[in-house]
Amino acid sequence: MRQGRALRCLAAMAAAALLAACVPERSVRVEPVDAPPRASAEPQRPAPTPLPRAGEYQVVRGDTLYGIAFRHGLDYREVARRNGIEPPYTIYPGQVLRLGERAAARAAGDPGPSRPARPASGGVIASTERSAASAPTRVEMPTAPMPAQPAVGAPPAPAPTSQTPPTAPAAASAAPNAPTPAAASPQAPAPATLPKGPVRWAWPANGKIVGTFLAGDPTRQGIAIAGSNGQPVQAAADGVVVYSGAGLIGYGELVIVKHSDEWLSAYGHNRKRLVAEGEGVRAGQTIAEMGRSGASRDMLHFEIRRNGKPVDPLSVVLRRLGPDDRDAHAAFCAGVRAVFQRADFARWIDWGEWNDDYLAFALFDGERVLANASLTRMRLRVEGGEVDGWQVGAVFCLPETRGRGLARRVLSAALDHCGAEPVLLFANPSVREFYPRFGFAPRDEHAFVAEFACDPAGEVAPTLDVADPAVRARLHALADACLPESERFGVRGHGRIVSWYYANGFARPLRALDDDTWITCGIRDGLLHVDAILARAPFDLRAAIPRLIDRPIGGIRFGFTPDRWWPDARAIGVDPEPDLFLRGFDPLPRMPHKFPLLAQT
Repeated sequence: MRQGRALRCLAAMAAAALLAACVPERSVRVEPVDAPPRASAEPQRPAPTPLPRAGEYQVVRGDTLYGIAFRHGLDYREVARRNGIEPPYTIYPGQVLRLGERAAARAAGDPGPSRPARPASGGVIASTERSAASAPTRVEMPTAPMPAQPAVGAPPAPAPTSQTPPTAPAAASAAPNAPTPAAASPQAPAPATLPKGPVRWAWPANGKIVGTFLAGDPTRQGIAIAGSNGQPVQAAADGVVVYSGAGLIGYGELVIVKHSDEWLSAYGHNRKRLVAEGEGVRAGQTIAEMGRSGASRDMLHFEIRRNGKPVDPLSVVLRRLGPDDRDAHAAFCAGVRAVFQRADFARWIDWGEWNDDYLAFALFDGERVLANASLTRMRLRVEGGEVDGWQVGAVFCLPETRGRGLARRVLSAALDHCGAEPVLLFANPSVREFYPRFGFAPRDEHAFVAEFACDPAGEVAPTLDVADPAVRARLHALADACLPESERFGVRGHGRIVSWYYANGFARPLRALDDDTWITCGIRDGLLHVDAILARAPFDLRAAIPRLIDRPIGGIRFGFTPDRWWPDARAIGVDPEPDLFLRGFDPLPRMPHKFPLLAQT
């Protein structure tokens, strides 16, 4: 009895709910001020807008055509053609857009961006998402000036309306009561234009990748880069901002940049957006501050779309690797070994020598590095003055990828990072014609020798083991504080370059005359080769030579310009070692010179 009564109650409640669902929502209609009075006091209710069906979308406040297409994985041009919308792509709240079967299939899944893996504790990742309906109404006009977006966290300002409604696009012509779109500010700047030429991609933010792309998975349409609150988010390529807002659920504060008719990039979960729609941006320009809007941690959600379809950013964007990108270090090392064979970074990395002074600009294909160009921060000494600069190294592309311009891409990205600061590099003769295309000029290096017959005397200075962490710590401190080997063209602060030579077994023994004077040297063909001197204070090198040898020598050959330590050494001609190239040096070091051997990358 009770069960039957309960079932009847439930049926009644369900019927009431169904009836309530059929009642159209009340709407307020604003009459023009000069409209004639109605004949009847009973207000006439406008016909309700039909609810969208599968494969359709109803425009709400804050939508733009770019945003709708992006959310559904479509090309905005496809959406415009399907609905008869012409530039400047004006759309209206309440307008129903036909998106097609592909959008209907996508809507069945989770359209949100990729998120980092769930914590090991099993806790659910929390997110705070703002509905698209809460964003201010905008008109998407990429070819016309756009009003600036309100600051993040500020209440949306009411959108102004024009007195004369514009001609509605074809898709909205059947809706005579369509709302008037917001008018663009008459003080808006001239619209930016799309850059010409191929898109050159760069890395958008420093940090560790905590979420990766997976084709076909609607929750992993980009990559997630973990960082810190407020850190810069940079445009990955030149382009025009086509969306700046918080109307796409799951993306938080979002910026979308159009780079060409094919390519878009998106930057989500920001704390603050720094650019407005219609604004032109340059690659590397800060466009937002990283945050956790719509995410559980401070991170950047980064997507790239080609003709509306998501592509793996790691397949097209140069990734800037630093010491914290441990997930990519093995692939970097494998790429170096595949090209240079004898060179290896693995042991050097295991020693903990990769720090913020070393950056690698790498182009990936999945887990494989196709091409790379690295930078090392340098504290140079040029003609007696301190100069901050860079040295390029580890420039390569895999043999099977040559002829595709990959080396040009990675080197261009590295040099863009250097700006106007001076840059040097060493290259083998087979690529001598490549670097002048980037503003480098070749520069002869010279070999320096001194005639000095000497026999060993006293106890030979002890040899140091650079594999010992304590020795490396002292090496770094001494390199930071040492006298440059040359006032003409020297360096200091290069301890991690020195350690790379020892990690690869390329350097001669490192001997300690005392705690503050270390010398890399060895005997070959009757000459003492002095490759490096790390000394905090001046000392008499001639008097120290007997402690650096275990058999007689007839002379000395230097791995640097010896103007400080042996001023009467002479240059005996051009050094056959790899060619030196310089860019942006003013002044140039006087000839003859030799840049320190163990500071070359």
